[in-house]
Amino acid sequence: MKSFWVILMFVVWVPASYGADYYLDANVDIASVEIGDESFNPLLAEFKFGVKATDYRLLRGVGLELVVAQPISDDEVDGFSVDVSQYLGIYSTFTHDMGRADFSLKIGYASTELQTQSNILNNSFSEELDGVSYGLTFRKKVDFIDNLGWSVDCSRIVSKDNISISSCGLGVSYEF
Repeated sequence: MKSFWVILMFVVWVPASYGADYYLDANVDIASVEIGDESFNPLLAEFKFGVKATDYRLLRGVGLELVVAQPISDDEVDGFSVDVSQYLGIYSTFTHDMGRADFSLKIGYASTELQTQSNILNNSFSEELDGVSYGLTFRKKVDFIDNLGWSVDCSRIVSKDNISISSCGLGVSYEF
């Protein structure tokens, strides 16, 4: 399954890299980690590098995005703390350009490491989750600096068994 996503991303990226816009985003995300009936909300620092086709007529707006996130803080509920210790993702993006703003749909593959600790029982465990991931991003350029903007991003990172991880964040975006 992993090789399918790598091949898909390569097929999208190669044509998109000819006549393309590149961007970097830095976001602060609040994650929603649901384990059974419990919900936790750790904070993440998320960094994205992306490319989207601008001149390739059939693939205009199609691109590739790489995402890396690291924890800022964990969340504790009833003596249990949860932390998203690592999040890596690769996505195909489909962007609608609206001049000084754009809207993107992304679908791809994500791998996440989740760490849980019981402060009552003094034990901890970690679990790696991976699978299909998808999300939406809105970017708006600021009026006074051409390449700088802000972004809002919401993603369903992974859902497996009785664990699901989603995130929404706000950040800055630089296009070059």
